Amino acid sequence: MILGQALIAGDAVLLKPSPQTPITAKRFVIAFTRAGRSELASDVIEHPSANFVSFTGSVAVGRVIAGTAAKADGITGSALELVDGALFNSGQSCCAIEVHEAVYDQFVEKEETFGPVVGIQKVASASEAISLMNDSKYGLTASVWTNIEANAASFEDLFLKFVNELETGTVFLNRRDYLDPALSSVGAKDSGRGFSLCKFEYDQLTRPKSVHMEIKTPP
Repeated sequence: MILGQALIAGDAVLLKPSPQTPITAKRFVIAFTRAGRSELASDVIEHPSANFVSFTGSVAVGRVIAGTAAKADGITGSALELVDGALFNSGQSCCAIEVHEAVYDQFVEKEETFGPVVGIQKVASASEAISLMNDSKYGLTASVWTNIEANAASFEDLFLKFVNELETGTVFLNRRDYLDPALSSVGAKDSGRGFSLCKFEYDQLTRPKSVHMEIKTPP
């Protein structure tokens, strides 16, 4: 989550918990208080010393923060990680499922769900699957599953079709919700902008400075 990276980079953090999940934020407050950290003012985004704002939360609040940051004099950039929670799914995975008609019946028999779900949809082709997957205002991740050995001749071109045409920040092949510090967690559409959970996040949280030196000057 971005809180740890921001603190390591030496930045200030404003922690505003959701009213539905206050206990986790309280734990952070206790830890920071013990570490000697103080709370921040509510108008931190508009403060002239603020240069960058990063937010994880709902689309509605993210839009308000983006608007506030756009009008603030000192803000030079913002990163919004919307919809997906900062504590990595909290044991949940929110997704819709499209299954090729050739294996649809077998898949439905084996699928087990816990909680509210979107119905499993039958598709006849990769193009139909991509169209359904893109038919959303959100675009965080997509996961493509296939038997690579059985489709060795065609799978590479087919997977690249998914990668190029899917309107998501991340595309997985035969896996899901996997973190790699070399790759960014990035959203598309209403799933946010900017990136997190990777080494590139420090590019957002720090400011580069160029220093040119000539040690030995000509006589």
